[in-house]
Amino acid sequence: MKVIKFLAVLLIITMVISCNNQGATKKSLNNDIDSVSYALGLDMAYKLKQNFSEVEEDLFVQGFKNGIDSTDILVENDKIDNILRAYFQKRQVELQKKGQEEALLKAEKDFASF
Repeated sequence: MKVIKFLAVLLIITMVISCNNQGATKKSLNNDIDSVSYALGLDMAYKLKQNFSEVEEDLFVQGFKNGIDSTDILVENDKIDNILRAYFQKRQVELQKKGQEEALLKAEKDFASF
């Protein structure tokens, strides 16, 4: 659960830092805040990419903007944690099952020669 919240916070901060109303991006880092903001954005994007590469970018941005301006919310606030928890638990079970299947195949292959 902490991982999910951490990823969600990282993702939100990344979007806050990297998005602006005009859609333009800065081409230079003029002060410490610019440098730290950019570094945080890169760090969070790299972590998101490693942990959840399947993100649907358009819906992510839509959800982020809807959360900022509190309009056109598609999911009630009290259901957010349940949606995230259910997805990541399902994903974890699938990965464990895949790992077990791979281990079984490896064991069968390794012990088949005896």
